[in-house]
Amino acid sequence: MLIQFSFSQNPNFEHLLFPHYARSSAMGNSNIALYGDPGFALNNPASLSGIEGKNVSVNYINFLLDIYSSYASYATPYKFKFMQNEGYMAIHVFDINYGEIEGVDEYNVETGTNYSANDFALMLTWASFLDDNWDYGINMKFAHSSIASYSSSGLFFDFGIIYKIPRFYEFNLAFVVNNLGFFVDKYTESDQKIPLSMDIGFSKKLQHLPLNFSFMLEQLNRGNNSDYIELVDRWKMGLEFDVHPVVSLRAGLNRTVQKSLKVGNKAGFTGSTFGIGIHYNKFKMDISYWNWGDIGAPMQFGLSYIF
Repeated sequence: MLIQFSFSQNPNFEHLLFPHYARSSAMGNSNIALYGDPGFALNNPASLSGIEGKNVSVNYINFLLDIYSSYASYATPYKFKFMQNEGYMAIHVFDINYGEIEGVDEYNVETGTNYSANDFALMLTWASFLDDNWDYGINMKFAHSSIASYSSSGLFFDFGIIYKIPRFYEFNLAFVVNNLGFFVDKYTESDQKIPLSMDIGFSKKLQHLPLNFSFMLEQLNRGNNSDYIELVDRWKMGLEFDVHPVVSLRAGLNRTVQKSLKVGNKAGFTGSTFGIGIHYNKFKMDISYWNWGDIGAPMQFGLSYIF
């Protein structure tokens, strides 16, 4: 079973596009134009710019059966001596574990031998700003994937920018190139595609209401780019509403997931996400709920500490 990202072992490293961060996933993973949160750097490295203090975060989600994903990060402001403006650095580790898989032969007969499968990535982020309007950043990540005794690995880079439109209140535009790189080794000698993705998006926070809206178009480099209807139908959107200084409600919709999981012509709320964020003192807890239709509805949990 393969859903946009990596629900079966995917030789093209689509797990690098997976929403490992609970706050992001609750907003449909549409947050490439938001900044000031280390977890947002998974989608756009420029989003690391503007973080307040040092930050430690852990996230976990259990899918079906014994398939689970975990994510951890550490971020801190850091200024290189040769740079004029302050910079920010972070290290991220995330993985998807597929548990124990029963081995079968080409006739689907059990072999009596079980094996494991796992996707893993280590990522470094650096971000800074040119002025009050421009943020930029870069991710460097080493990704590894294994099935039984077979494995594949690669080195990939993300480049992102955020432009804060000065004439509008909290109105940001973003552009990201994700997973530009190469394979160090492959499962086989056959062609293994790089999970390259080019995304654009924006975010707008209302001036007189604590509501933030995000929207993005993803994977603009894939498929038939002359089919403009298909191109603009790869969208995500999300909302974050601060109902209280310590409580935020979130919702999102991933159109790509919705199309891939709908039954017949009925999509309903498939592909939608919901969540809540609770901020207390220096702690932050995030919970997100994913509606994947008949497949299930996993929940994701995150805990962060700012110091």
